[in-house]
Amino acid sequence: MKNFTAFAISILLFLAFMNHSVAQTLVSGLVRDSIPGDPLAGVNIRLLGSTFGTSTDNNGFFRLMLGQGVHRIKLTNVGSLPREITVTVTGETELSLGTIYMQSSAIGLAEVNIIASEAVDRRTPVSVSTIRADVIESRLGDQPLPEIMNTVPGVYATRTGGGSGDANVNIRGFKQENVALLLNGVPIGSVENGLVYWNNWLGLADATNHIQVQRGLNPSHAAVNAIGGTINIITKTTAVEPGGSLKYSLTDYGNQKTTLMLSSGKLDNNMAVTFLGSRFSGPGYVDATYNSGWAYFLSLTKSFNRDHMIVFTVLGNPEKHGQRNFRLSQEEVDRYGLKYNKDWGSYNGRINNASENFYHKPHLSLNHYWNISHKSLLATSYYLSYGSGGGKWTDTFAGNPWIFSYYNPSGQIDWDRIYRNNYNNEAIYTLADGTDTTGYSLNIQTNFLASHIWTGLLSTYKLELGDNFTVTAGLHGRLFKSKLQQKVRDLLGGSFYIDDYAFAIDGVAGRNQIKHTGDIVKIDNGAIVNYAGLFGQLEFLRGNTNAFLSGTFSGNWYRRE
Repeated sequence: MKNFTAFAISILLFLAFMNHSVAQTLVSGLVRDSIPGDPLAGVNIRLLGSTFGTSTDNNGFFRLMLGQGVHRIKLTNVGSLPREITVTVTGETELSLGTIYMQSSAIGLAEVNIIASEAVDRRTPVSVSTIRADVIESRLGDQPLPEIMNTVPGVYATRTGGGSGDANVNIRGFKQENVALLLNGVPIGSVENGLVYWNNWLGLADATNHIQVQRGLNPSHAAVNAIGGTINIITKTTAVEPGGSLKYSLTDYGNQKTTLMLSSGKLDNNMAVTFLGSRFSGPGYVDATYNSGWAYFLSLTKSFNRDHMIVFTVLGNPEKHGQRNFRLSQEEVDRYGLKYNKDWGSYNGRINNASENFYHKPHLSLNHYWNISHKSLLATSYYLSYGSGGGKWTDTFAGNPWIFSYYNPSGQIDWDRIYRNNYNNEAIYTLADGTDTTGYSLNIQTNFLASHIWTGLLSTYKLELGDNFTVTAGLHGRLFKSKLQQKVRDLLGGSFYIDDYAFAIDGVAGRNQIKHTGDIVKIDNGAIVNYAGLFGQLEFLRGNTNAFLSGTFSGNWYRRE
């Protein structure tokens, strides 16, 4: 009898379990960012009132088993506003929730995309990858910003020497000269040679919302040298919700950074302010690649009814860091180690690096967004950037051995020997005017100074034509002026330096050849580069078919001073 009772109970439990299993429904969905529409990976999905939940995969998909009834699920993700949705399960085997869009936690990000011309993954017919802020924060650490792009197929980024911000990035084998770097859609690569100086943007990682890498030829609203591809860095905008954070990081080799973020959230007068600032310093990973500087980011937003919004943004980072310019031989690595740097030595009891970078390049933009109708938008950005600073280097007179010919037994530059050579120099040199002179420096340290100012206007109009066509058109104009100079920084024991004006077409031409600390030698010139362009694009989207026709007409005017 007992065996029969136990058997009956087992059958009842099994039937109850089977009934429970049959009542379960497989609920699925796809989570996308509202702008630019990319799938969101790692979104936390939790069933309210329980500890049960899941997360989206790399393609933004999720699956969840739910019983019959009405359920509330909450979606949370870094950089997005939380969202709750109601799911009603009536006993079906499977239930698809379709696409669920999550709104950015930043104001104006949708409008920035109009100027930035971002591609939508799996829709726009270009090869594109997007790196989001949470990935940058968790993986970048103390590395230069380009190294986070090594996660993108076809991209190879590496440090050029070991100093802070000294890095190169290649896309599909194309060097930086053929890769366009855009900040919120505005070109920020060198106007004169197309190069990207990443040390000018040391604090940009903290202010970045996401980075979009488009590989190969792609549509762009600015005529840029983007044969290899485009790197479009989208900065954070004003946060929707009030709050703040304070972070501190420290590496095992002593580099440290403190970061403060404050946000007012959206106020009653439709204004919002977000500020981010950081202080960083340290000895550097490689010997004598010390770094010290600040970074700042400020965004102010003001909305005027539903149709107009103005956003002002300023960012920059005054910094100084030592560099390593020469590659190490295997013999040097075996003898001194990977951190060895032969660009420096002790001078007057302090580290003296032959190569040092110091620069400050603020970038300001004033954007106006006008929602003309639900199908058309005019976005206009006025931007201004001015850079000042340069790098420490050396100069050598009349074919004398340069400073890298003087090393001590420890493998460092022998500054004391260089000082003695200059101090004791009794050689006589005849100037162009026939005067004999002596006591001049054979080797000196100089500051190679590079300053510039550029300003421009980028305006984009977007119009949806029916359900399948979108027209984008606009204009871009820019004015640029630069100044290059080389100035004597340290005579290193000599009384003066002699400039032979070897770079001048007319030679000495009666000019003073005797140079002291602060005087200009070798280089004193600049350039004016003006640009104007028109662009247009017609895009077709229907089902799984997407195509675009894009064209740009532009002109450059160059003059050297």
